[in-house]
Amino acid sequence: MSIRDRIDSATPVDTLGIGRLGSVELGGFRLLHVLGEGSFGTAYLADQLGTDRKAVVKIAHPMLMDGEVGAIVRGRFEAEVRAVSRLQHPSLVTLYAAGTTSDGLPALATEYVPGRTLATLIRDGIDRQTIQTVFLQIGAGLVALHESGIVHRDLSPDNVMVAQTPAGVVAKIIDLGVAKIDERGWTGPNPIGTPRYMAPEQINGAAEQASDLYALGALLYFALTGHEYLHDVGGPVDVLLRSIALESALSPCRLEPAVSPAEDELVRSLLSPDPRARPSAVEFVDRWSSMTRESAGRPRALLVTGDAEIDETVLFHLAKRGFEVVTTHDPGQAVRAGPSDFALIVLPAAIPGYDTIALVRQVEGSSGQTELWIVGRRFSVAFGSLTRARCLVVPDDLEPAFEAASISSGRPPPPTAPPVAELAPRVEAFIGGGTELVTLLGEASDVRDDRQLVVLGDQLARLAEMVGASQVTSLSRTLVALVQANELEAPAPFVLEVQAAFLAAVRKLLNPRPDRTKENS
Repeated sequence: MSIRDRIDSATPVDTLGIGRLGSVELGGFRLLHVLGEGSFGTAYLADQLGTDRKAVVKIAHPMLMDGEVGAIVRGRFEAEVRAVSRLQHPSLVTLYAAGTTSDGLPALATEYVPGRTLATLIRDGIDRQTIQTVFLQIGAGLVALHESGIVHRDLSPDNVMVAQTPAGVVAKIIDLGVAKIDERGWTGPNPIGTPRYMAPEQINGAAEQASDLYALGALLYFALTGHEYLHDVGGPVDVLLRSIALESALSPCRLEPAVSPAEDELVRSLLSPDPRARPSAVEFVDRWSSMTRESAGRPRALLVTGDAEIDETVLFHLAKRGFEVVTTHDPGQAVRAGPSDFALIVLPAAIPGYDTIALVRQVEGSSGQTELWIVGRRFSVAFGSLTRARCLVVPDDLEPAFEAASISSGRPPPPTAPPVAELAPRVEAFIGGGTELVTLLGEASDVRDDRQLVVLGDQLARLAEMVGASQVTSLSRTLVALVQANELEAPAPFVLEVQAAFLAAVRKLLNPRPDRTKENS
């Protein structure tokens, strides 16, 4: 077994290092509790005596301190101290103290960031504004490291802490335990780092500054899509082999249509198998800053995801109109959104575990005048009672419904977007409620339920009359009259006529023909 394998497979004897809790190390840091364990040491949350601040104290595992392995572990701690002490930067943790514990183990104390790892933040749901801020700060941190001759070598979602402070979101790169400084540090045939975030050249033991940019690209891919890069392959070995074999980077757009072409191109350049094709940290910051400035004036939309096919359609149309889209699986985020948080909120018509009507009413009450869409394949008549929400039907043959949706963004849609037509609440009630009524009419005709045919036909006629759909009104009333007079032997063909007239009326309402008189005048 190699020295590296012995280090990585070693199991600490003092599980979670609880025996040290309460002790004071490095001349003034009282250990409070264990934050976690790594291959080389245990990290503790500590109070710095005489101050009001917390610190992270990392102490080497005692069972690794003998022979060659011990020399490597001491070298790792010394390298981290050299790296962290070289520079002060707001995107990098600050070194407070370094030395040895009372029993002679290498130790260091660094700034404590009271937040969440980037991995946790992404999995819980991260919005676009936070992505923009966090990655601008990570990029700035890499610029500072690289200008000081330091290659991080393990930039991963667990090695970026994100905190919400009174001044806003703050992201800090942590754990420089495997950093490479001025071409010094651990080298050899074995890869160092986290598999999904390791560049092909790093896998072969030749990490360079461009390797950190590859890791940054994998981080950005994860943040934009919600899936880690190469998430669809097996274990670490499979990931490493696949990353080496790729001739060009995979596109994040294949997973997330809301990713802009500029973002897609930037991520793919960062993930290029050729380190020479990747932008530098300075170039990344310049390009990302430019994209952030360009998106600052774009309206923001919140999409609560549900049906994957409908979500894809919604994302396509929102992107087409220039929206910056935030996606979430949590309907509560729509309830919590303030009046100025989003220009548009999109909810699915059916939300498992929720009373959708009640939820939409909550959103209507909390979101001010924010535009509100409800999208689905069918709507009950109860949706017609909503005061502001717009019910948009998306069966396969009615996708043009999105071409008629209005946008309360405070500015007109981009020139490339099709004309936008306002839909009155009565029209939305007809589209939403009528979809369910014609479906139920078909089911009632199949079982020859005359009572239901009369009730449903009458309801559809009333809805159609509100919007001037005369053909639907006439056919629905005729259906009712024929059923009541028992003059309809087989209702199914007549119901098919009603359904066809309904679809024609919906298409006409959603895509009104231009006024030829105005065109010719």
